[in-house]
Amino acid sequence: MVQGTCCIIAGAFGFLVSGKDPKTSATGNYGILDQQVALLWVQQNIALFGGDPSKVTMFGESAGAQSVSLHLMVQSSKPLFKQAVFQSLPFSIPLKTRHDALKLGRDFARQANCSVSDIVCLLSLSPQAVLAAQMKSSSKVVNPFRFLEIFETWGPYVDGELIKEQAVTAFQKGHWQKEKPVLLGTTSEEGVIFVYGVFTKPVSAVECTVYTAAIFKQHALRILHKYLPLYKDIDRRDMLAQIVTDYVFLCPSRKAARAGTKVGSAVWMYVFDHVISDHSVWSGLSFCYEHVCHGAELPFLFNTASMANFTLAPPERLLSNRMLCYWGHSPTPGTRPHGCNRAASVDSSACRPGPATRTPAPGWS
Repeated sequence: MVQGTCCIIAGAFGFLVSGKDPKTSATGNYGILDQQVALLWVQQNIALFGGDPSKVTMFGESAGAQSVSLHLMVQSSKPLFKQAVFQSLPFSIPLKTRHDALKLGRDFARQANCSVSDIVCLLSLSPQAVLAAQMKSSSKVVNPFRFLEIFETWGPYVDGELIKEQAVTAFQKGHWQKEKPVLLGTTSEEGVIFVYGVFTKPVSAVECTVYTAAIFKQHALRILHKYLPLYKDIDRRDMLAQIVTDYVFLCPSRKAARAGTKVGSAVWMYVFDHVISDHSVWSGLSFCYEHVCHGAELPFLFNTASMANFTLAPPERLLSNRMLCYWGHSPTPGTRPHGCNRAASVDSSACRPGPATRTPAPGWS
């Protein structure tokens, strides 16, 4: 198995929008285009490292999963990979419209002391100036009717050309590369890290109701009717965390998986619900010690735990081996990856990546 890592150009560097004309303005979505170039490089060079360009799996977690989902919608990305894995894709955090992306761009330009129409001024900004303006504008809720956008101020937007619609809409309508196998899933407690990270003190039932109403508007009563009876503690942060898990991650993932299977696509779904034994994974986020927080599956994939000096118990190493096989296989509809349902029989050397190769391909440095 050959593993490669492609990082996205984040923030304003990759997603600033200042106008429509690419010759005279920043048109955004550069981060996605940059990933396309990286995928093309993989196609042209992976064989030099022992890989097969016809069997490329594109996978990502959280915002990375969002990128993968978009490449499944973008036709120009179609020949660049064979199958996809979405880990904890925040389907319910909407991509900005062109109007909202431009509104954020105007605020960024104002913070940078540039006119939004002055591309020369914007291009002359130092990296430090870009980061400073980005930080000042990142706290803004551009569209008050899309409160969840605050969790991803800078990101891809629906430009009508490269990205034509929301990912969850594309899956519902079948506007994606349906012939490609897809594995998608979530952790069982995605929302804990977000809710406890924001609310460091207990949240009362009244406060919980207010926050729920702010997010769900006219649907709040139906949401509260379902969740309030399930939580009796004075502190309702666990309730908020479950709402975030269900609304942002789990329910839309199930909806997308069902839509895929209805049209005959090879789609599988998982829920990762194991509490990792090594608490140092969470870098002091003690509220995750006994929960399966966002990102909990990452130490189990591609030898990440050992590279980061985390310790996996023997049963956890078997779980890791099984996951590596599922992530690395190319199944077809109605089948499971051969051997991966028997963790004890998995040869970890077959699934685990070898030593990292630092030698560049010919012609690259």
